[in-house]
Amino acid sequence: DLIQQAIQASRPYAHNREIAFQVEGEGDDVLCCDRERISTVLLKLLANAIRSTGPDGAIQVILTKGKEELQVDLLDNGRLIPKETLYRLFAYPFLPSAQFVRDGLGIGPGMWLAQLLVNLHDGHIWADNQEGRGNCFSFTLSRQPAAAEGRMLLRDSPDSFQRDYHLRIQMEMSVLPTEERGH
Repeated sequence: DLIQQAIQASRPYAHNREIAFQVEGEGDDVLCCDRERISTVLLKLLANAIRSTGPDGAIQVILTKGKEELQVDLLDNGRLIPKETLYRLFAYPFLPSAQFVRDGLGIGPGMWLAQLLVNLHDGHIWADNQEGRGNCFSFTLSRQPAAAEGRMLLRDSPDSFQRDYHLRIQMEMSVLPTEERGH
């Protein structure tokens, strides 16, 4: 549900390029996480995928349930992020090169923030890419409620979540070149 909602919210920002979105696998009906923070991670990853994916490209989300964790893989078939940059994306502060910014691949701390939010959920996040396959960003979340015991993260206020969602989407997509923004 959360993944479908993030994809639907991101779709208008990809419409000029006819990017196809696909979800495979099965997620948990109930996952012990902070809905707002994990949607922020998904929006950051989708924004990156949209930025790197060209016309008629594809973005694929694969869900894999393990015994103790859920893994989310987000693959795009767009421009490869250079290997020397890929391994620095999660470092703080990430200072991208001017060419990286000109290519529309991002402007800074987004992946570091995504890593922080995933780590707060006792998960892990990483990136890889391969010629002919594209970029792949993956993260895991614990399927065990005990992993989040005693934390203030586990709140879900649907009203504020829905009210702020559109603004958060606009913020994530704001680094797309102006002519490619859906709004």
